[in-house]
Amino acid sequence: MDLLKNSFGYFSARRATMLEDSLIYLFAASKILNKRFSIETSFSNVAYLHIQNTLPNIANEYIDKVLLMNICEQALKISNLADSIEKEILLISDPIERLKVLIKNKKSVKIEIINDVITSSLNEITDSKIRRAMALFTYLSFRSNRNIHAAVIETLANEIRPVLATRSYSSVGNLIERKYADSIVSLMNDIPWETKYRNYLNNYLYSYLPNGYSSEDEPKKLFDFFVKNWEELNL
Repeated sequence: MDLLKNSFGYFSARRATMLEDSLIYLFAASKILNKRFSIETSFSNVAYLHIQNTLPNIANEYIDKVLLMNICEQALKISNLADSIEKEILLISDPIERLKVLIKNKKSVKIEIINDVITSSLNEITDSKIRRAMALFTYLSFRSNRNIHAAVIETLANEIRPVLATRSYSSVGNLIERKYADSIVSLMNDIPWETKYRNYLNNYLYSYLPNGYSSEDEPKKLFDFFVKNWEELNL
């Protein structure tokens, strides 16, 4: 239910009870029908069939069935885990917080959970600018781990490529670009040259020029988010 809430909004306890009951009924019916035809009943298949046909949202909006399948698979995975740091991480509904807890506990989390959490969490972060920052923090935390799947590294690399390309104020031209560039220069003046994350932060902020910013205060918001989370994660 927590996973569903994160993607589709509030679900009441009454709705949760209805979903639980209907899943039990559907599984029981499938067992009986499949036995008649000598077919093995897969609980995961029944759960997926159930969730994509019983959510009230399907009555008035398009539902991404791939997203539903991912939610279903993650819920089943969580239900099979004993109490552990892996279970705690998977139960965190906020993808940003989930990634941060993963990074803080990177030495004690199983590799299969690491791969799953990185991929699913990045996919759930809808703000592309915040996603890029979190991808950078994640990459820097796990780049030395040789067990990370190649597909996960590729996903991270695609997100952070603009941050690894050096940007400079002199490359900015028109007045609109310069307005945002001046704001970035002012922000970066407060960061000492020897600061470990200075180049990353500089390139991150400049990567949205010339037309990636939607408001004058956005560079400052991203600056604050980057610095706060870098320091919190002790990168």
